[in-house]
This record gives sequence, C-alpha cells and structure tokens, in this order.
Amino acid sequence: MSAEKTEKICSGLREIPKSIDILTGKFFIYFSEINQNSRIIKIRVFANTNGNSQLYFDTIEKLNLAILTLLEKEQINLFSYYPVQLQTNLGEAQNNLERIEN
Repeated sequence: MSAEKTEKICSGLREIPKSIDILTGKFFIYFSEINQNSRIIKIRVFANTNGNSQLYFDTIEKLNLAILTLLEKEQINLFSYYPVQLQTNLGEAQNNLERIEN
C-alpha cells in the first residue's frame, strides 16, 4: 500500500470520531510503523460513557464498524498480502474506564 493510500486511510479515520456522538473531541490516530508487510495504524479515542459499560461496548461496535466501512470504501482487504493492522487498545481501555465530567 502506498504512502498516499496510507495517508488517505489516516485522514478518513480522523473523521470517524466526529461522526459518533458519544466520542469526545480528544483522539489520536497515526501511522506508527511498518511491521513486515503491514502498515500499523494506532487509534485511541475517548468516550463519555459515565461508567455505563453497555454504552461503552456499543460505542466500540460503532467505531469498529465505521473503520470497516472506511476500509471497504478504500478497497482495503484486511486479508490481502498487504494488510492494515489497526491497534485500538480497547481491552486495555476497558480496564481503565473513568467517568468524564462535562
């Protein structure tokens, strides 16, 4: 996958948190490295779930589906010979849920 295509994916990913109401304006999305033939794009978003675990998991699902939609739109096949690996650190985040006050 070219540098131009990687930048296009990163730009598209930066728009996703803006389209999911529960996500805050604080997020980090960046192309961090190449691992063998994969481009590693790291994503960290923050949600205002006020401790509601169901809302947290619903938000994860919305985020992941939005990511898949973007990749399909850009004709990126995750099972091709040049996969994109998205690291969201969601498992780690689940253990560190904190209430966010507005």
